[in-house]
Parts: sequence; C-alpha cells; structure tokens
Amino acid sequence: MTEEPRLFKLARRGQLELLKDALRGGDAAGQRCGRSGDTLLHLAARHGHLHLLAWLLEELELDMEVANVDYKRPLHEAASAGHGECVSYLLAKGACVDALKRGDWTPLMMACTRQNLEVIKDLVEHGANPLLKNKDGWNCFHIASREGHGQVLSYLLAASPSCWDTESTTRRTPLHTAAMHGCRDAVELLLERCGYEPDSRDNCGVTPFMDALQHGHVDIARLLLEKHGACPTAVDALGAQALHRAAVTAQDGAIWFLVAELGVGVNERATALRLTALHYAAKEGHTDTIRTLLSLGADLEAKDGKGRSGKLLAHPPCITARGTPELSCVYANGSWCSLTCQNPFFFHFFLFFFFQKGSHSAGLSDVCVFELAVLGPSPCGKKLQHSSGLFSARLLILHEALISLIPLISPNISQKSKLSQNEAVQG
Repeated sequence: MTEEPRLFKLARRGQLELLKDALRGGDAAGQRCGRSGDTLLHLAARHGHLHLLAWLLEELELDMEVANVDYKRPLHEAASAGHGECVSYLLAKGACVDALKRGDWTPLMMACTRQNLEVIKDLVEHGANPLLKNKDGWNCFHIASREGHGQVLSYLLAASPSCWDTESTTRRTPLHTAAMHGCRDAVELLLERCGYEPDSRDNCGVTPFMDALQHGHVDIARLLLEKHGACPTAVDALGAQALHRAAVTAQDGAIWFLVAELGVGVNERATALRLTALHYAAKEGHTDTIRTLLSLGADLEAKDGKGRSGKLLAHPPCITARGTPELSCVYANGSWCSLTCQNPFFFHFFLFFFFQKGSHSAGLSDVCVFELAVLGPSPCGKKLQHSSGLFSARLLILHEALISLIPLISPNISQKSKLSQNEAVQG
C-alpha cells in the first residue's frame, strides 16, 4: 500500500503551520491525492478544518469549485461529513449550491444521508433545490426516508411541500424505502403527512408491505396494515405474495405473522409455476424456515406446476471457505444421529448415494434437505481436497432404515451415540 504523501497527511490532520512550511515555494493547486484526485481543499472540507480551508481559498486563492475524479467539490465533502461551519463558509464564498457529483448527487442529497438538520437548512436557505433527482431518480426526501430521519423529513416537507410525491426510476416511493430499511418513525410520518396510495407498486409489483416483511420488519408491516389498509395477499408482478417473498429471505417471524395472525394460507401458490412458500424455502436451503412452514401446516407433498414437491427442490450443498464441513439432513420429524468419517469426499459421495439410490433402497418416504456448512479452518487450505483429517457430520433422519445405509457407503464411518431431537436442536 502506497504511503500517503506528507502534504495530504498534514491537510487531513489540519496542521496548517506545518503545511505552510511544506508548501513554501511549491504549487498547492497542482497537488492531487492518488486515484481519488482529491485536492488539499477536499481534505480540508472533508475533515472540517475551517482554518485550513480559509487559508487555501483566501491566501493561496485555490479554485473553490475544483472537482476530484468523482466530480465531488469541497462543498460536497463538507455537506456529506456534516461540517456545518465549513458548509456555511463555502456558501458565503459563493460555492455552487446544486453542483453535481458522479451519479448526479447534490450537496443537499449528501447532507440528507446524515442527521444534521442545520447543514440541510443552510443549504436550502442558500437556494438548494429539494426536488432535484439523482441518476436513480431519488430526491433528497427519498434519501432522508432511507435514513429514517424524522426531523429532516419534517423540515423538507415544510420547505418543499411536494417533495414527498416522488418515485425512483424503478417506481419506488420513499414509503417503499423507509419500510424496507425498517425506519418505523419515518413510516409513521409518511403515512400521516403524505398521500401515498395503499399498496403502491414498483416496477416489480412490490408493495411497501411486501418490502417490510421481506426484510423482517413485522412492526412496520403491522403499521401499514392498520393505518394504510395494506393488503396482506397482494401479489407482485410474478404473482408472489409477501408470504413467498418472506420465505425466500428466511424471515420466519414475518411468516408467523402472516399465517398465524392474519390467516394467510400457508400453501398459497405463486407465479405460473404454482410455487408454495415451502418450495421457495427449500430452493434457497432455509432449513429453519422449512421447519417453521411445516409447523404452520405447509404441505410437504404439494407439487408445483412441474410436479416437484418442496423436498425435491432442496438446493445442492453449498460450500464456503471457512473450514470443517458439517452435514445436516432435515426432516419434518425424526431423530438425530451423530457420525464421524475420515474422508472429506464422503460428504459429496453420501449426498449422491442417498439421493440417487438410498432413498429408494431404504424405503424412505421423504427425501431430506441437505446443507453443507463450514465451521473451522479447512485442513487443506482453500478447498476441501484429499485429507486424513477427522470430519464430523450430524444427520436428522426420518427412519431407522437410513442407518443400514451407512456401512454400504463408507467403512470409515462410526456410529456414535444418538441424541434426542431436542438435545440436537439445543446443541
């Protein structure tokens, strides 16, 4: 990593006298920092060094509108960091209040990413336009909704009463955004003071209610239901309900809310493929969500439009690079059996053997959902390859018949003591 040049280190620290000595006889205007293209003015504004900022502008007469490679000007830096004194100074010196950086972000938009109301007021009072949008179609009110800043939202509504009436390029409203990010106070304010249509949809047909539940914000979904008349069974552009979207993201609390409290059918179908929430959870490999759905009465044998049940859509084992693998098979009912083996390839072989042969030869009525997780350092580095290390596995099985398959698969496996299902879950 290249060491930061001394000039920029001094500017970042606000060490004006040392910087003056270092710049004696040098060209301050021509100094640029690395790939960012930051100047001494950018660093002074970003770190709130008003004395340094004033010296660079007044004594050295540097260009106040100088831009780095992202087209950020000193005012963008000061507004983004919430340095009110630097913002006020730059505005008083005549800085362009609505200058655009890359992505068409104004200083006001950047200020709205932080809860610094005084900076936002200063910008607006100097002519910043709250209605301008960036390349994604977000104005400053939309950005503040994502951050959940109630005071900022109230001020922007007072300064520009129509700023709430905005959509992104994908037709998402500030209400969608606040609901998705779990900003309850912002959602309450938007419902009270803005005129969003109930169940307004973005380009994908997603409603704020769906957004809230897909990200696990049950309290916000309840608020939308009670104060905004949200429909819990509304469907998106593909025909999926909030239930299906919650299953995709493993939001078990949202699933309980929809099914147990609101009475949404746990086996409701989605899309032209007629997928249930169980299909989605199985496909994503969310074993806890599968258990939740089954406990709520999901039909394990329900077939989609291609004749597949949820158990057959279970995702293949996924491997991460964190260490010793643990194999787990999940059934609706069953007991736990702890196993060990010497060969890491056993896990792959076991999956193939069980899916292709074992479930039929053992007479099992249900196929398990597999998940391969990684728990510690891999004995062989980046990938699981040949190794003589000891690997552990645990299997939740439906029938004792599975035990009879073990000697057929590998002679290196030893069956250990059985655990009750409750003990296994607690462990």
